[in-house]
Amino acid sequence: RDLLVGGAFGIGAVLVLRLNHLLPGVLGRLPPEPISGPMGGYTEGAVTSLNGVSSAIGMIAHLYQLTTTNALAGIVLLVLLRLILRRAWLAVAAAYLILTLVSLTLVADPVIGVPVAAIGTGIYVFVLVRFGLLASSMALLPSLLEALSIPTLDFSNWYAGRSMLFVLVFASIIVYAFWISLGGKRAHGVRS
Repeated sequence: RDLLVGGAFGIGAVLVLRLNHLLPGVLGRLPPEPISGPMGGYTEGAVTSLNGVSSAIGMIAHLYQLTTTNALAGIVLLVLLRLILRRAWLAVAAAYLILTLVSLTLVADPVIGVPVAAIGTGIYVFVLVRFGLLASSMALLPSLLEALSIPTLDFSNWYAGRSMLFVLVFASIIVYAFWISLGGKRAHGVRS
């Protein structure tokens, strides 16, 4: 169940983060410049994933390590803030503020980027607090897959296979999580 919840919130977070690229055109502003770094635009990771299938598989393994580490860091931050502030709601608010400020380092246009970062961080903190480590790790995965790969639906591109590998890995986790969540029952009830 946690993998399904995390995957759903992760896809929602990717859609929210895509607003950074869609809203400037709607609002008549210039599109954001590509940001160099671990989460911005076509990074070294995205280029590395194009080196071949083995590099793409290595990048996927790295992404799982990265999402787990980030989810654990979020849990540690919440626990430390809870110990320092002595109130759960205050610790959650402080964690939200800290993580929002950290995510603002990737914002190119403050008019669009600040609300989008605040919403994206809110999704992550909600999943972390409500559903825990596994769901928050899974919620981070789609945005990292999208950031560290070069997604395409044009299968005539030479890198389409590697791009689809990232999508298929995520989809296979979701299908497996759905299968396990059924607990041996059929997806659609048996008709009498």
